[in-house]
Amino acid sequence: MIKCLDCKFSGQTSKFPPCPDTHYDRYCPECGSTNLDTSELNADWKKNGEVYSYGDNNSLNTYRENSKIFSARKQLSPEIIIKCLELVRLKIQERLKEKGNMSFIGPHETYGIIAEEVNKLLDAIHCNSSIQVFAELLDIAVAAVLGMVSQDTLYTKPSGTEQIEDES
Repeated sequence: MIKCLDCKFSGQTSKFPPCPDTHYDRYCPECGSTNLDTSELNADWKKNGEVYSYGDNNSLNTYRENSKIFSARKQLSPEIIIKCLELVRLKIQERLKEKGNMSFIGPHETYGIIAEEVNKLLDAIHCNSSIQVFAELLDIAVAAVLGMVSQDTLYTKPSGTEQIEDES
């Protein structure tokens, strides 16, 4: 039995359609949510020696402990990472040309912009639009970088142990 935590719809696994190209395996046929409680299935599967391939409650990809494990993860190449960073750079240039070279006012504005982009990302995920998901991830990356450079102090290390001197 699966239960939607948003609209409370419940039923057998077969009533919950697959959710392709996403982390989640199923979605609610009533409201489209992926916020599902599969704890009853989890308990039944555990009795049969089956386990989740992900750790959250909405992950119905199971495998037998003795069988070959299928993984949808792929190896990331340095080239694809560089191409994505170049897209972020180009999108930042485009944004600065469109809106000017002004910083965000502070962390609250940065958070607001990123939160709005995350909401758009969730919509794209629910629509199963991989092109739109990529576009929203790009917007989030741009907002994060602009938020970083809008801070009063920049750091050369993620731990914040070395500051970059502002030459302006």
